[in-house]
Amino acid sequence: KIDNESATLRVKAPLNVVMNEGGDPHRVLARNAACHQCRRRKLKCDAVRPTCGNCRKPRQRGPEKYEPPETCTWDETRDPSARTLRKREAKAARGISNGRPPSSNPPIWANGSTSLTALPMFQHQVLHPQPGVSMLDPRVQSDADYYRLYNGGGMPPSMIAPIRQPSLSTDLLDTSLPSAHLPPFSPHGITNNIHWSEPHPPVSHMGGPSSYPQHQFIAPTPIATFPVHDTPPLQLNPSVSQIMYSDWPRDLPQPETVHHMVEVFFARVRVLPHMFHRPSFLANLSLPPSNHEFPTLALLHGILAVTAPYIPPQSLASRAYFPIGSSTEAYVHPEYDFTPRSALLPASSLVTFTPESIGDGSPLHRFQMWHRRKSYECLSQLVTNGVQLVQAVQAVLCATWVDVKNGWWSDVWVESGNAVRMSLPLHLNLSSSAMSDPLSHNIGAILREASSELEQAQRDRTWWVVYLTERAAATGSLWPNAIADDDITVELPIARHIFDSGVGELVGVQTFQSPDFYSHHPPQHRDTLSMYIKVTRVMSDVLTFMRKYSRGLHTFQRFFSDPRFQQVFTDIGTLRSSMPEEFKTSTTNTPHGPVVDPDKYTMIDLLHCALITIGGPLITHQSWMLPQARHILREIRHVVSNYLELAATSYDITQLSVHSSFIWFSAARNLIRFIHCAARSESVQAQMELPAFEADLKQLLGALNRLGERFPVALRYAKVLE
Repeated sequence: KIDNESATLRVKAPLNVVMNEGGDPHRVLARNAACHQCRRRKLKCDAVRPTCGNCRKPRQRGPEKYEPPETCTWDETRDPSARTLRKREAKAARGISNGRPPSSNPPIWANGSTSLTALPMFQHQVLHPQPGVSMLDPRVQSDADYYRLYNGGGMPPSMIAPIRQPSLSTDLLDTSLPSAHLPPFSPHGITNNIHWSEPHPPVSHMGGPSSYPQHQFIAPTPIATFPVHDTPPLQLNPSVSQIMYSDWPRDLPQPETVHHMVEVFFARVRVLPHMFHRPSFLANLSLPPSNHEFPTLALLHGILAVTAPYIPPQSLASRAYFPIGSSTEAYVHPEYDFTPRSALLPASSLVTFTPESIGDGSPLHRFQMWHRRKSYECLSQLVTNGVQLVQAVQAVLCATWVDVKNGWWSDVWVESGNAVRMSLPLHLNLSSSAMSDPLSHNIGAILREASSELEQAQRDRTWWVVYLTERAAATGSLWPNAIADDDITVELPIARHIFDSGVGELVGVQTFQSPDFYSHHPPQHRDTLSMYIKVTRVMSDVLTFMRKYSRGLHTFQRFFSDPRFQQVFTDIGTLRSSMPEEFKTSTTNTPHGPVVDPDKYTMIDLLHCALITIGGPLITHQSWMLPQARHILREIRHVVSNYLELAATSYDITQLSVHSSFIWFSAARNLIRFIHCAARSESVQAQMELPAFEADLKQLLGALNRLGERFPVALRYAKVLE
């Protein structure tokens, strides 16, 4: 005879729950779902993780009664077979035909840790959820428990705001995903249909104080005189919100997250987006992963890794940014592979792995290191198979810029050199319009000829990003360059508006061998990227001169009479005097008003930095008052004034290029020399100038600390100065 309570339970129990004679429900486990210890002892296992009921009992563990239970070991989770998937689809089809709507949430018994007796408590939690508390772990009873267990006691719950939903009325570009796009079970709660309007509060980021004001996510960011809300928000692609291809890679987040981060990549990341034709790339990203036009996994992982600093940490900590292969019980981003590593290991000649132990375990570090490592693993397969080699070079560049922003200069040196070495056999550094010499003994290019001018233009732009990246590695040191300028014959990239149109003449006309390279700027090359390349070449010549000049004894006569110094100084003057008017200011006039161009700002400051660097030997106790040294002081104050003008606006300083950290460091380092000279001098002028020097140095240190909230390399520069 069955009492009413047992009968009620029997009616409500799912198919995989069976009643025993005592009325207690127990589940029929799937094959090999029991732990290894119970299977070895021939015991019935309840499959409760991490330690099952049998293994909690002292008599099952051994003679030690008070010995703490050991964690059970389990079989690795495997994907369901094709037969199981067909059965599930057939069952869902029968349910739909019977009028039952398909269930989007898995049963609460699917993870093997919730019994039927927990059903009333689970229903109560669903009806009365607590914000920020996960429903999946029975150890979590409050927000404090959640952050104690899964966030290392880090951010308090009061510092985390719900994620907003963007709408047509949203005035700002938010780089966090809306809560409606999160999985049903996430650390943000399960009430995902609420429309939040509060902005993100400040949170701790990369070990220092940080805030993510909403105006920093505007592309481009207006200055104070231009209203913020006039800039339209960046819209996610609605065509991918309901699509999940069956062959979507398990190491990537869900497609909507990838599309969103690619949009942020084009809007926020500096230099790297110049390699791609944005409409073509976004169109290829919407294809199935099995399509040969779909971007390679190495490139996608690299893009995600380099874009991570522009995503708020609380968003990176959500399950929306986890790989789709993550366990349903995971509360932090995974650090290790889901399956044993392939026998095809990354080639040592292509990869330098920075130890992951140097990170702080933050969501940014976990996300960035995961995709950086995956990018190199996929890159090894591309190089081994000899396919998609141009995208392989682009993937190396994306991963290298992760190390640039973190200040890992040894890795940057090796990886940027690898990018150059990979480009040379592809003839990316050579002009596509030059006639081949039949008497030449050079081996032909590995790549086939470009099928269109647009493809050739993308190859040319990829090379110039390789050049900028390799020269950036030299700014952090005085190590030699990987390739000489004489070996580069490819034309400068075409202007951006012509390249984006995809029609017309897409190959440039000016090269490094042009006699008027610094004095003439053709209309098809009159854009920020081409001018940035010219300034970078001048800066590279300055560093090369300083590296070779420093091998001997310094004297003023030897310094000024050196023909290399005279040539570099002439090139700087020629480029500065011929610079078009629109490139002498960091703002650009648009129909909505003046906006800041970060690349143009960096290019202007880098030209000042070239003069500051080459004039460093002139700042001594005997010569710091000479006109030549005072000219260097004026260049330093130009850098400081440019920063103060930008800081006085609503522009977010952390949106600048990471190269600004080196420029400010060079200006501050030479300013410290002036401070030492003025402190030792007893003249009245020196004592009057000393407070101004110290005030300028304080501004540069503040700029480095502000930029360091997003890029750790700036904090390292600030530490060196201090």
